[in-house]
Amino acid sequence: MSLRQRRKVEVAGLGEKEVVDNEEPKFRRFGLTPIAKARIALVISFLLAAGVLTLQSLWHTGKGNAGMPLRSDIPATRGSTIVVGGGLAGLTAAVTALENGCRSVTIIEKNAFLGGNSAKATSGMNSVNTNESDSPDQFIADTLKAGHEINDENLVQMVAFQSSDALRWLRETLKLDMKDSTRLGGHSFRRTWRFSPMPDGRPQPVGWTIMKTLIDALKSDEYKDRLNIKLNNAVKGLLGSEESGVVGVLSEFSGETEEIHADAVVLASGGYCAGGDVLLKYAGEKAKFPTTNGPWATGDGIKLGMEFGAAARDMEHVQVHPTSFVNKSDPFASTNFLAPESLRGTGGMLVNAEGKRFVNELAPRDVVTNAILENGFSLGTLLAEAKNDQGAEDRKGAWLVLSSEMVDGFGAASAAFYASKGLFSRFRSVHEAVTELEELSLEDFEQTIEEYESSWKSGKPDRFGKDYYPSGGTLKDTAEYWIALITPALHYSMGGLRISPSGEILRKKGESGSSFTAIPGLFGAGEVTGGMHGANRLAGNSLLECVVMGRIAGERASSVSLKSLPPLVRNQWTESRVRSINSNDYHGYQTTYLELPSALHEVNAPAGQRFKIRSQTHTSGVVPNLAAGIHGVIALLIPKDYPGIYPGAKVDILIVEDPHARASEATVNGPSVTVIASEDRAFDALQTLRSSAENLSAVLFLLLEDAVLPDHSLLPDVQYSRIRVESSAHLLAHLSKRGPEEEVIVAVNGDTKSVLEGKIERENVLYLESPETKSCRFG
Repeated sequence: MSLRQRRKVEVAGLGEKEVVDNEEPKFRRFGLTPIAKARIALVISFLLAAGVLTLQSLWHTGKGNAGMPLRSDIPATRGSTIVVGGGLAGLTAAVTALENGCRSVTIIEKNAFLGGNSAKATSGMNSVNTNESDSPDQFIADTLKAGHEINDENLVQMVAFQSSDALRWLRETLKLDMKDSTRLGGHSFRRTWRFSPMPDGRPQPVGWTIMKTLIDALKSDEYKDRLNIKLNNAVKGLLGSEESGVVGVLSEFSGETEEIHADAVVLASGGYCAGGDVLLKYAGEKAKFPTTNGPWATGDGIKLGMEFGAAARDMEHVQVHPTSFVNKSDPFASTNFLAPESLRGTGGMLVNAEGKRFVNELAPRDVVTNAILENGFSLGTLLAEAKNDQGAEDRKGAWLVLSSEMVDGFGAASAAFYASKGLFSRFRSVHEAVTELEELSLEDFEQTIEEYESSWKSGKPDRFGKDYYPSGGTLKDTAEYWIALITPALHYSMGGLRISPSGEILRKKGESGSSFTAIPGLFGAGEVTGGMHGANRLAGNSLLECVVMGRIAGERASSVSLKSLPPLVRNQWTESRVRSINSNDYHGYQTTYLELPSALHEVNAPAGQRFKIRSQTHTSGVVPNLAAGIHGVIALLIPKDYPGIYPGAKVDILIVEDPHARASEATVNGPSVTVIASEDRAFDALQTLRSSAENLSAVLFLLLEDAVLPDHSLLPDVQYSRIRVESSAHLLAHLSKRGPEEEVIVAVNGDTKSVLEGKIERENVLYLESPETKSCRFG
């Protein structure tokens, strides 16, 4: 069916006209987010949410300008970037900045080595599984559920929609063949990816393999002249001011300090689960748990940002991972090996002292942790003779049980490594296990195994809600039982510095603290930031966030040096990326935020300026700019479900050279004006008012049924009032109540204008130039 159809319609009260319509756009809903709520406050009054209205005529299929070139003034070489932190987020940001032409990238790491906690990651990295019925929307739903719905949904949407590109980047750019997938706790699908064992059976640890590959790439000849890695350097402060933003760092090496200047700084220094003053200040009650983190995870980058004025969020939310290995010779150690999520992801079963299950092992992490703390046994009692040199509080434990088949699914070589450390015990029978582990009840343990296998075979959820058995539920007839003693441990800090979906670190805007603005030149990625995970992180999302947001932060940091270029130019397409989509549905349209070439750019186009857009899957359409006033982005009103528009999508935008889309050169002089508007033509009236009405104090908008109202903040000293009219008689009745000297601006399409010119009988009527003839139906 053709997009454009000719038909005759009744223009209420004005007669029958032949018109050309556009096909009704399909709709899609994105969830409302906390940051979107703050942003939409800047543009909310552009639009009227009351009623079910049709804005078909706002959207035009564009065929002209398709041959316009991409802008040619974007240089291949960009400025300098400093990356603080040598984990996955930091190295990803560094590689991306180099890929985007940064002439100089400096990585500053306080340790003597790169890798951080990322190198210790074992379970895998999430990405939407296109081989199953998975989708970004389902991934978003799982992440929000795990995070108790307090996540920054804009970040969740960006990470979920860009997860496939993140995995593709690892596979194609870094040649990392992550092809094995599993389903971990809190997930609806198998979407956590890791490496297959090597041909000789040796494991390929996920985090270590990724980090080694990244380090090798950075040290290659391709980047050696543009990259500087400074190890054993601690960043003591950020350089700059509120006006200038961040322009470098103060670094310390062997007691000597050095100022290092750059166009932008990326903080990627990790979280605070190793202990220290940040943990004690915000989540001191969790300090009693052991940690799986390296001793470097003390929240240094968060403190740096906050000292510069950055806002933080969710700092009280620290994840206690349900399973860390207990070394029986040192059960109260401050640091434990992580018992990876994938041990339960391949079918591992948790039992208490009697050998009974007490939880769905694939529930979200906080659920499993709380179940262990409630149903587990005392390590102090179990291991009464063990040392406790540090006087640690007693801890709760449980037994983690796997069959040979489950171990094979996890990776036999990896499990053997843990066994070599004394962390797994292996038994040929249930009787042998119970004899060795005297605390277990043979009868109860055998019954638990019988029930587990029965639930698996039934295909129905068991009494704990478990309905997924990735390696089968068989523990009854297995060659060997692998059993480990586990206890919950500090693992991940969900709290951190606030960021935008463009990786910009934010500070409070104004005294209320209810809105936020970017700190120029400062970006963040990874565990140093907060918002993505809410109150509890979904397994496998940490590595994914590091890759997605590390790449975005690196790219946007490299863009800072482009600030001297014009944000948009005429007659050339500007490449952009969808930053976020506001959830509010305005008659089938949503406010969509697109990145400008530089993170420091401000829109150089007025409200109402029309833009052509083209995505990677659709040609182009014409939409108005809402002039949101946010650095680095432009806000456009785009139909819902426009093909190829989603968080992170690449989109080109082009200023439309259409004289009918601009305000006339005429002026208004009086203190009050009445504006008659249809579709988005009120934006054109706004331009006339802004440019010529010096004495204006009040505006009445008479809005035809499909009209969109501009933002009151664009005329902050003018009193707005609005009336939606249903017919020409209704319109004329309201006009008759206005003073005879009051000026009237008519901003409607040509079809309606031709009729109104014969009906409005008064002086001081200004008709703005009209776009192509088309119907405006109201009544």
